[in-house]
Amino acid sequence: MMRNGVVLGDVTATRNDQEVEDKRKDFQSTKKQLGDNFFHLIVVFTEQDVRCYGNDVIYVNIYDMDKFRGKLFGFLMNRLT
Repeated sequence: MMRNGVVLGDVTATRNDQEVEDKRKDFQSTKKQLGDNFFHLIVVFTEQDVRCYGNDVIYVNIYDMDKFRGKLFGFLMNRLT
């Protein structure tokens, strides 16, 4: 989301599934403090197919970065418009 031209958010990259769950909990508490104008995205680098988990986690095949760019662009456009 944009507030007065400023994007409030955080992006985390990881390869660890436990860190994904920990980060999701951290982001939820931050979102409660900052409100709906805060977005978060967790990028998980893997060797499996590109997929989304909920609306805040993208699993990325490290050998197929073109699909990642497309998913990332779609995610950001949904949050910024």
